[in-house]
Amino acid sequence: MHKLSRNKIKRYVFLPNLEDDHWTLHIVDILEKKLMHLDPKKFERTGKEFSKTTKRACNSRGGNVLNKIKWKISPFPEKYHLQKDNVHCGVFVMHFMDVIGSNKHFDDSDTPFDPVKCRTDIAR
Repeated sequence: MHKLSRNKIKRYVFLPNLEDDHWTLHIVDILEKKLMHLDPKKFERTGKEFSKTTKRACNSRGGNVLNKIKWKISPFPEKYHLQKDNVHCGVFVMHFMDVIGSNKHFDDSDTPFDPVKCRTDIAR
């Protein structure tokens, strides 16, 4: 798992979001001034729903500071692992944060993401 280090500027701020019993991940890309959203159940949210959900998440966590920046809303630039069931969305969100925060890519592994194994590793 990714470990945070002190005194380094991070590129991303992760905002896990629970809405209607489903975890998704909002990502603030500080360097590119972009807002992105990853949903473990589907690729790429766009349009009004994406904008409304992402801005609501940022406003609830960042207050006026985030409102002063002209953010670009964009889809996440690569395909990511999709959830195939209805119970592991939180594990997928943690996996997303680990991959992105470690500067890895989702296609770096020949093995598909296994949420049950990940959950077991987290519990250790």
